[in-house]
Amino acid sequence: MTEQKIVRQLIGSIEITWAADEPLRWTASTHVPNGSADGTLKYEDSYDFSEFRRCFEEPFLLGMKNMLAGRYRKCTRLTVKGNIKAMVLLLQKIQALQLGKDSRLMEQEKIACIDIGLLIAMKAKLVAKPDWISANILKALKSLFKYIGEGTVFAGLTLGDFPTSGNALSIEDIFRSGVIAQALSREAQIAVMKHVEDAFDKKEIDLSLYTFWNLANHLFVRPESYRQITCGNLIVVEDEKSKKKTYALMVKPAKRRHRGPPPLPIPHELHEQMGEMLVLQRQSVILNNGPLYGADPLMPEEERNELESRLALFPRRSGKCTPFELQSSGVLPTSKALTINYIHPLQRRLENIKIGFNVMRHTIATNLAAAGCSAQTIQAVLKHATDNTARIYVDLATKELKERLSQGLEGLAEHFPAYQAFTTQNNARKNPQRAINSANIDSKTGEITESTEGECGKNEACQYAPLACYGCWRFIPALDADHSPNLEVAKKDITFYTSKGQAFKPLLDRAGALKSNIEWVIAQCNKKRQLDAIQSSAGQLT
Repeated sequence: MTEQKIVRQLIGSIEITWAADEPLRWTASTHVPNGSADGTLKYEDSYDFSEFRRCFEEPFLLGMKNMLAGRYRKCTRLTVKGNIKAMVLLLQKIQALQLGKDSRLMEQEKIACIDIGLLIAMKAKLVAKPDWISANILKALKSLFKYIGEGTVFAGLTLGDFPTSGNALSIEDIFRSGVIAQALSREAQIAVMKHVEDAFDKKEIDLSLYTFWNLANHLFVRPESYRQITCGNLIVVEDEKSKKKTYALMVKPAKRRHRGPPPLPIPHELHEQMGEMLVLQRQSVILNNGPLYGADPLMPEEERNELESRLALFPRRSGKCTPFELQSSGVLPTSKALTINYIHPLQRRLENIKIGFNVMRHTIATNLAAAGCSAQTIQAVLKHATDNTARIYVDLATKELKERLSQGLEGLAEHFPAYQAFTTQNNARKNPQRAINSANIDSKTGEITESTEGECGKNEACQYAPLACYGCWRFIPALDADHSPNLEVAKKDITFYTSKGQAFKPLLDRAGALKSNIEWVIAQCNKKRQLDAIQSSAGQLT
């Protein structure tokens, strides 16, 4: 009997093995450093795509395998495991229909790739049966296409071709209800901070809890990052002349911890109050935990400092230390242990507000998005590898603001008809008293141009025309007028008042409001012109 040949492929710290005569059955082995006797912990995940040969071509299945294995270069083991699980469920769903007698998904015997025909068939199935497949599986499929693009798995597709929902709720709705709903309102954030402050003043909570919660409201990193912070990660620099101190905290990224060399810590600047708080926490840890790990005031200073720098800045607060903690100078073994020691004690004191690491990250992300920050800014704050997740926050914040605006303007058409009315420059000039005219000077040529912006909804235009008209509910804008010169006036005012400082804040706010009103009018005019063009084209076709 000949010995079976085994093929091995190494991707980072992941070893993938399979029998040469059966490449669709493979095992992914992961070695993770830990505190065990041999220093590593081994995970083995086995997968089998051979069952799908009945309805899918072999090159497609091999391409699917290679695509998913390649994800180990960018993602953690658990992320890839989730991707594979989603694709297995998808292939099972498709194969079940292909083998069914009543309703096949595709006419061909075997599917060679995921193309537009297959996606159209999936969309049709979702229309007939919305719960046929979950939205998370569809989201995973689209994410894989963004990662791999065209090849043996996908052919002739764009991102817009993919189904977006397998349930009554869209993916955005699921994200909003499941994630954004966790974000704290500004009032809730203030309430929690005040409660923690009061509890610390009354000595109901200790310094470690108080410091940790303030840091969680300052950094917004993942729990795995907080867990690994040591006393040596706090950097304090004092200026020789001014004696002013600056503070920074070196924090390890939470992700990519299982592949390749350990990630380097990232410096986070701290404001003075937060820095002083962490200095007190470090002193407390060295005083109380230093002797437990061998720190002795009589030992050489350099050796003692080295030992103290390895101490966990946020160690176990009560109970017996685990062997892992004893070997790692008090660093807690898991993120769950960190949550139990530092989040649960605070959560028990709060009745109606849920707190946690994800809550804080969702809170800061939604607040930044609502404040108008870009996806790249949110990505930088939360230390995401890409801005994909941050874009979701921006999109959802924009959608929420639009929904609120729509709700607030439901009675606008009834009470303020001028907002739904438009005119032309010629019609406006037929009523000279109501016409709203402006004279603009070209900044480059000095040429003066006069134009009619629209007309007033009352009998006579007021003396504040034309700029004040854009914020007035009586204003009926002219569709064929160029409103951009007035927009430039508002922008120049904003630049001027911004340079003048806080004393000109009211004028700056007024200029900002004017700019928004003009942009709104321009947008409404453009929309009206587009609708008129569509209706005109439809009339010509009929």
